[in-house]
Amino acid sequence: MFSAEAAGAAFPATPDFGISPLFLFLFATTVAPVLEEVIFRGWLSGRKADLEFAGTILGLAAIAFAGFALFSGDAIAWLSVFAISAVAALLRWGVRRKTHQAMPGWFARHYAKIVYLNSLAFGTVHLTNYDTFSAIHLVMVLPQTIGGVLLAFTRTRLGLSASIVQHALFNALVFGADTAFAS
Repeated sequence: MFSAEAAGAAFPATPDFGISPLFLFLFATTVAPVLEEVIFRGWLSGRKADLEFAGTILGLAAIAFAGFALFSGDAIAWLSVFAISAVAALLRWGVRRKTHQAMPGWFARHYAKIVYLNSLAFGTVHLTNYDTFSAIHLVMVLPQTIGGVLLAFTRTRLGLSASIVQHALFNALVFGADTAFAS
């Protein structure tokens, strides 16, 4: 039987970033699933208000990142601009979500492509779990990419809360397995 490790391949370790394992576990099973599900799948309902909110948040993040990179090294100021604007966008979404529920035709027509691209982006974001990059990392984020498709299915069929719970349970399972099999 072929074993990559027997052939001399070394799998890169995920850095601990100087964070305690308990904090990392709590973050991975609470904060990360909520944030990632809201960002990556919160808008997959296709409702116009949800799409407008997602587009606004994406635009605000791009503006804050560009402002920080181009005009000022003051991250707190740009983060504050983003946070205040995001709260305003959230309030606008809260007002419009009941009246802007129609799904645009383009969204319905391209839903499968949107889910696959979204899942690819979800997997790609997890490349940031490593402090270096090599081709093996692309293989190592395949579970997150495939998981993105499964989470999108859960989001579509059962709702955002269900996909958050599924994501948290998956992270807990991975964390537990990593802890149990760590040498």
